[in-house]
Amino acid sequence: MAHRPAGAYAASIHSFCFSLIRENAGSLDVDSSFRVLDPAEDDVIAAKAAENVFDDWFDRRPDDMKRLTDFFCPGAKDQRRLAAIIPELRDNILALPFPCRLYGSGGRPLQGAARA
Repeated sequence: MAHRPAGAYAASIHSFCFSLIRENAGSLDVDSSFRVLDPAEDDVIAAKAAENVFDDWFDRRPDDMKRLTDFFCPGAKDQRRLAAIIPELRDNILALPFPCRLYGSGGRPLQGAARA
């Protein structure tokens, strides 16, 4: 067995970052009891956020929402079917290499970004 220096430990990058944040929670203004969201919770939060945005946009931007709904869910009368596909769309976008390079914070393609 190889010799391990005193105080050294082996960890995945995720485990290391988790420990680093927890150890420095006070200076980072993070609650030290934070935890990592599990995928099911993440999907519930994303679906609720999409529903809130869609409710607002159906009221304020009905023409845009009709185009969006017609594109992704032809024949749908409200946002439920559209909201149901958001987790899959998000997962597909995040599976792209460097999705943040392709899309800016406003969701619009960045100037000069490659288009499919």
